Amino acid sequence: MANMSMTKNPIPEQEPLVRNKNFDEVALGYTEEIAIDEAKRCLNCRQHPCVSGCPVNVRIPEFIAKVAEGEFEEAYKIITSEDWSIVFPMSEQELTTYNGKTSLAVKFNGRDLETSGAFSTVTGGDGKTYGKLDFSKYMEQFVSDRYVDFEIVTDEVRGLKIPRSSVTDVTFYVIPKDYYVSAKKDSSDSSSVSQSGFRKETYADGKTVGVITSCTIYYADDEYYYVDAGENSELKAGDFLTKDDSEERYQIGMTQTVQGVYNINRGYAVFRRIEILSSNDEYYTIKKGTDYGLSVYDHIVLDANAVTGNGMIIYQ
Repeated sequence: MANMSMTKNPIPEQEPLVRNKNFDEVALGYTEEIAIDEAKRCLNCRQHPCVSGCPVNVRIPEFIAKVAEGEFEEAYKIITSEDWSIVFPMSEQELTTYNGKTSLAVKFNGRDLETSGAFSTVTGGDGKTYGKLDFSKYMEQFVSDRYVDFEIVTDEVRGLKIPRSSVTDVTFYVIPKDYYVSAKKDSSDSSSVSQSGFRKETYADGKTVGVITSCTIYYADDEYYYVDAGENSELKAGDFLTKDDSEERYQIGMTQTVQGVYNINRGYAVFRRIEILSSNDEYYTIKKGTDYGLSVYDHIVLDANAVTGNGMIIYQ
């Protein structure tokens, strides 16, 4: 039977003349009978304000219900559970973005912690839809916090953040992939080192010969390789390339512009293509680990306008 009393059961305490002679706890705690009687005072409110007011959303109504039934071991399991939750407001865009997802990765700002939580939505007392993340560990790190600062880790957040000033557009010659060749310096010598590059037509003693010219490939798509079009390039506009066992020729001249940054890991500038995921007024967030791109811990030039081209020595 519910206890409808408005008066809370007082907690038994040591008598003053007793507690002044020891260092034991003053509060003696409820007996089982008093605990059950106090638990029955719970109104089991529809909105459960005790849960929303708890920093880690402990399942207080469930705990009290078990105490009221005298099932103290079950109540203990609930109150010592590592399960906890975060409830947070969501914009219309976020509701669309996370629709259908059952789990989200979360990064807690100011703490070296990133984990995943079960995601769901709940309707608040104000009629608005809120996001809810359920976790099964790390409660001890947040038990004293009323609010937590966190961000949901999306693909954009997982990218590399670079200053906008480091990004530039560079023009490259594009060459069909089937003009790339690889051959041994001496075909009669099995131990001869192979050469790779593009076979460029040159003229010597009145004859046309093909010489394999090695050059750095800065990017590749489905059809073309992208090579340096700067003053120091091994290939120049107007040069002809040939294929092995074919009379086809390709004249250097077509160009494409690529967006990227200058990597300076080795002390000189090397262009690296980037894929921008998002941006703000100061930074771009770019995809990491891409082919011909950047990786974590790479060093880049902060002001791309200070670089005149690939190979420029950078003094740090």
